[in-house]
Amino acid sequence: MKKIVQSSFLIALISITSITISISEPSGAPAKSSGGPSEAGATCGQSGCHNNTAAPKTGIITSDIPASGYIAGATYNMTVTVTGSGRKGFQVSAQKTDGTFLGTFTAGTGSKLYSTNYVTQSSAISASPAKWTFKWTAPAKGTGAVDFYGAFAVTRFSTFTDKYSVQESASSGITEAASNINMTVYPNPLQENINLSFELQENTAVSAQLISMDGKSSFDLYNSNLLVGKHNLNLSKPEALQAGIYFLQLNLDNKQVVKKVFVD
Repeated sequence: MKKIVQSSFLIALISITSITISISEPSGAPAKSSGGPSEAGATCGQSGCHNNTAAPKTGIITSDIPASGYIAGATYNMTVTVTGSGRKGFQVSAQKTDGTFLGTFTAGTGSKLYSTNYVTQSSAISASPAKWTFKWTAPAKGTGAVDFYGAFAVTRFSTFTDKYSVQESASSGITEAASNINMTVYPNPLQENINLSFELQENTAVSAQLISMDGKSSFDLYNSNLLVGKHNLNLSKPEALQAGIYFLQLNLDNKQVVKKVFVD
């Protein structure tokens, strides 16, 4: 009889321990639980999945968006880092203060999307720190400030929120909108020489730059005054240019025209 009682106690203890180190939704938080204005600040802590009110924290959400702000149309790396003992999960959204969702997420290893507006874990992580990385493509030019809202769980009994805010770059405008200058860039991917052709409707100052997708690196290619008409420029590829995706930005007196280019 004593052995049975001891065994029952041991089973109960194991069960309690399992509950303590688990989270309610190990394969992904339910949608509308990121703590943003669209969900009126609701997180798993308020929705009943977890047994506490989420505490505000900073530094959980980070990115490679430069301090000068995001560039419209560029794609950035986002990271969620959660510390603590037990299985961990998260949910993040990008919103305006009125609850409008902004930009586009792309899931990474260990994460998945809900209705394109929310990114969450596809499997819980027990290691500390737990890290998830995913991508966010910035919205159109003129969108302005973007807030990333996140809710994070460390077991059922410990949840947190974080708000990470970014501005739009003052020099934003990386779009591939149609333009009456008919700009083309070839070859693409870029080789040793970059051929740039376009047609000007008036005499104007023209400069050309290559800008990395994260906005951290730029390379000046050309700067001169040109006359109205068709132009074909043969430009040298910068020696320091590394493989990746770039924007070739043509700056005129009153507009910017941009093409996405690749470097192998």
